[in-house]
Amino acid sequence: RVLVDFGDGKGRLNCFGTSLQHEVLAGGWHKGDRVSILIDHAPSNISKGDVGTVLGPSDLKQADAADRVLVDFGDGKGRLNCFGTSLQHEVLAGGWHKGDRVSILIDHAPSNISKGDVGTVLGPS
Repeated sequence: RVLVDFGDGKGRLNCFGTSLQHEVLAGGWHKGDRVSILIDHAPSNISKGDVGTVLGPSDLKQADAADRVLVDFGDGKGRLNCFGTSLQHEVLAGGWHKGDRVSILIDHAPSNISKGDVGTVLGPS
């Protein structure tokens, strides 16, 4: 369990980790999401398709900060406050993205999964 403070009027609560998720950020992103950028940002040497990790909300102090998330694009590129709409989930094997709804084409008896069953892509394996 973890102790969570929900603020004035709500107080603190001991919660199972499985009952929590990261705060939903601009564009529906969550801390830790792997994303690719849909635009070029020449000042930071960031190109369309570069992959990064959402670190949290924007650290800018400007009017549109609530529409942005802070993304780390790694060595040589660094961090950039991106509009949530300028990102997509990282492209995974087979061209899938996190959150895609899929239907399986085969049976997998050990997991009781049958051809045609529907699931949600969670990320890379």
